[in-house]
Amino acid sequence: MKDDLALSLTQTARLLWTPEMRQSLRILMTGSAELAGLLAREALENPVIEISDLEPESHASPIMTGQDGLEWLEYFHDASDTGYVPPDPQSHAFEDIPWSGPSLQDHLEHEVRLVLGDKELLKAAHFLIGCIDQDGYLRISTEEAARATGLRQSSLDDALRVIQSLEPPGIGARSLSECLYLQLESLGLSSSLAAEIVRNHLQDLARREYGKIASALSTSIAAVKEAATVIRSLDPRPARKICTAGEPPYVLADATIRDIGLPGEHKFVIVMNEAAFPRLRLSPTYHAMLSGGALTDEERSYILSKIQRAIWLFRAVERRRATLYRILEVLLRCQQEFFENGPDNLHPLTMREVASMIGLHESTVSRAIANKYLDTPYGCYPLRFFFSSGVADKTRGKSRESVKRMIAALVSKEESGRPLSDLQICKALSQQGLRISRRTVAKYRSEAGILPSTQRR
Repeated sequence: MKDDLALSLTQTARLLWTPEMRQSLRILMTGSAELAGLLAREALENPVIEISDLEPESHASPIMTGQDGLEWLEYFHDASDTGYVPPDPQSHAFEDIPWSGPSLQDHLEHEVRLVLGDKELLKAAHFLIGCIDQDGYLRISTEEAARATGLRQSSLDDALRVIQSLEPPGIGARSLSECLYLQLESLGLSSSLAAEIVRNHLQDLARREYGKIASALSTSIAAVKEAATVIRSLDPRPARKICTAGEPPYVLADATIRDIGLPGEHKFVIVMNEAAFPRLRLSPTYHAMLSGGALTDEERSYILSKIQRAIWLFRAVERRRATLYRILEVLLRCQQEFFENGPDNLHPLTMREVASMIGLHESTVSRAIANKYLDTPYGCYPLRFFFSSGVADKTRGKSRESVKRMIAALVSKEESGRPLSDLQICKALSQQGLRISRRTVAKYRSEAGILPSTQRR
């Protein structure tokens, strides 16, 4: 019998998530309050990063050259980067606003729709998301899910991998060990000692049996304790990072739109709220150590790896700031009437439209505005508030929120004992130049929390 064994090459296209990409995506989706904590933790964990209390113009630290095999950008050298504004003692970063945040399932459903196009995978993801509990753990195996849905287990396994790649890290884990490992993987530590411990020695770690772990992994007790410190910084309940209804209604604005025009004129500027973040720089001490030539190859490699991680962090933060600023520029241009005259003048605007204006993918815009808030002359709003569909009028159209306000205004003026029906509201809006159906009026009225006319008598 003839053996037909041969080597062949095939090309396939697939997206590989590098540690740098994961970190950049995570930071892009992070709000100001959480980002401040993340940067502070990075400064504590990475010895080459320092928190500087100096004024921006004094933040300079030595630039390292290509001789160290790394590309150094100018803004790492000078922390007085574009967008820095000293704290304004008159500004109010926190606002008390009504809050009804998305559920965990809402958050995950929205994310998987952005990354999955295959119908079977999407169906599998929807089912698995429904089986994730309030702490973020998947409480069903893919084998059980396959029996319950009739879907292929391979599709469910693929869908689960996608879910576990979403934010926050650790979501969709089936055990504490897997949850912690997914978080370490998102930090680029999948091959670390900490990862080995959470995979195989978590119970020993809980009992603080450092000697036993060190012996099993042929390492020192000091190294095990250092890894334990990293593990303790992880979150065993990752779903707590997602805002849900009922949480405290206080938020930190990521940016402010200010009107600096003269009376009777409008001139709006965008102020990024970077004063809320710790200001980081690369430690000149480690630059001096690398330049001194007294390090072993292992020591030099360790320092360079920490510097490379710091560079990734700085770049990700700068990309977040630049992306958010570009979106706000479009928002200020497209929603000019809102900033001049208030919420009743909000126009329909979609993320796809904004994405096309600035040359980004729609999913990038969606991630960039997630968990972000904008302080305006009319209050503090989630950035998603400015993106909605609407209905046509004689000008540019009215956003969903503007129509709801118009309906509420009509209801507030109705005669006692003679409430307006949805059809009457529809006709009144038509007289104001708004083309809208009675069915849409009923939908918006319900979303605005206004009872039907039969219950308003």
